[in-house]
Amino acid sequence: MDFQHVVIVSGQRAAGSLQSMASEIHWALGAHGVAAEMVDVDVLPGFCKADTARAASTLFLTFSHKVAFPWRQPVVSIMGDHPCHRVHQLSIGASEDAVTAWSDASHLPALKALGFSHRAVFLPHAGPEPTEKVVPHNERDIDLLFVGTLREPTDRAEWHAANPGVSPIVPDLIFDTIDVVEKTGAPILPATLDTMMRHRVSPSLFTRDDFASLMSKIQDIGEVNRRVSILAALPDDLEIAIASNHLPLVLRDRPNLRYLGYIDDFDRVRGLMLNSRIVLNTTSKFPAGSHDRIWFAMAEGAVVLTDASLFMKQDFRDGESILYLPQKRLDDEALEPMVAAAKDTQELARLADRAGSIYRDRHTWRMRAPLLIEAMRAA
Repeated sequence: MDFQHVVIVSGQRAAGSLQSMASEIHWALGAHGVAAEMVDVDVLPGFCKADTARAASTLFLTFSHKVAFPWRQPVVSIMGDHPCHRVHQLSIGASEDAVTAWSDASHLPALKALGFSHRAVFLPHAGPEPTEKVVPHNERDIDLLFVGTLREPTDRAEWHAANPGVSPIVPDLIFDTIDVVEKTGAPILPATLDTMMRHRVSPSLFTRDDFASLMSKIQDIGEVNRRVSILAALPDDLEIAIASNHLPLVLRDRPNLRYLGYIDDFDRVRGLMLNSRIVLNTTSKFPAGSHDRIWFAMAEGAVVLTDASLFMKQDFRDGESILYLPQKRLDDEALEPMVAAAKDTQELARLADRAGSIYRDRHTWRMRAPLLIEAMRAA
């Protein structure tokens, strides 16, 4: 379509990182000459009564299809999750008319496998312009910062005991797939199908919702277990800060660990990144894409310690501009190279400078905006 005006729907109810992303996209579109405005979702019903809202040349930019318009309107919706987590939103008829922008290339075939015929594009997350006054690494107080969801870790026996009415094959499917993902870095869909085949379980036995729910459980449990295992394996001589909704028992009462609770103020989170030498990002949801936390950390001059992805490895080499976590179960020995780097501020400064240069040239929203504009033209 030949759009003339973009309306970005966000608001105070959205997570702080999402509000920040919406603002950065707004600025980036303006830098490319695209007329855009931001509208809070709470005032959207009133805004939609105006003629501008219903004009064919007006395009709405939303996130995760959380806004459904009662009339057919050009929409691009940016997704930050795997399709298995968004079956409800994808099942709403209005989302079928939109272009959905996925932050990981492996999410597009997963979308089709779940039976959705939505128009879809790969739009890797991007980040803000780099902070002008970066704090030198030898002046930063936090050796490693983690920001994200944590819960108590769960093993096969515990999960089965907590779900007594479930077939015994289900915990095997969950935890065997978690092992495959952790050892190989495979996307969740082929890893799940591979595990099913080894257990002689046909996917046709599952409804779409049940199959999506299974993959969601695999991702959620595997993500938390891996995060806790990494944090627990870090030595006591590193100053660690955790901003999360929960502090697992295994991490409590460690004198080197500062628990900050859940922080919704994203300016404060970015301030923590600015004062951190390393930011830990670990999730299996983006094996062929990028997570926004990576870019926010680089924008603040922190070194990123993350799971490798096919997309990230195109530009960022391990030990040169980024630190990749080993593709295996983690213990003290496996983390030794990362721990050594965390204690060498000169090495960290070298990594951060190299990453910052690549990030500035290729991965800010200003640089990513042409891909987004192309998706908008297809809406």
